[in-house]
Amino acid sequence: MKLIYYSAAFLVMFLTAIQASAEEKQTIEITILGEPVIDLAKENRLLRANVQITNFDPADGHYLMQITHLLTQKIIQEKEIVANEFDNGNYGMQVAYLIDEHSIKKEGEVIGDYEMLIMSESGNAIAKTNFSIKNSKIAPNITNTNQDSENKIMKRY
Repeated sequence: MKLIYYSAAFLVMFLTAIQASAEEKQTIEITILGEPVIDLAKENRLLRANVQITNFDPADGHYLMQITHLLTQKIIQEKEIVANEFDNGNYGMQVAYLIDEHSIKKEGEVIGDYEMLIMSESGNAIAKTNFSIKNSKIAPNITNTNQDSENKIMKRY
């Protein structure tokens, strides 16, 4: 009788473990390498990121990378990327996006905030991260508030 009890308990634990592993969802994590700000005034305009996939499933198909300008919601780059197996059995990829000012300019303003999205073909896993493009050669548009303040003070007296 004890043998049947222990066998049934072992079977329940085994089936629970199988069900738990089957329910683990695939996740994607993106880490931008270096600063998440690309400066058009500098020569290095390459945005690089590591992508790590947890619970990789080849049935999810290929992966897609999209770069979107957040203000306009225009997709300025879209390409298929392939997951690779790393030495430790984890899956992922290294992605790079070269900031080409002229091709982005066709879509509108270049300077601003962007989103990098990585998703599986099946849509089961999605990850996003943000980065910015700036041009340090262009001075920001700042209004002179000191002069306005001095004029208001002088008008009071």
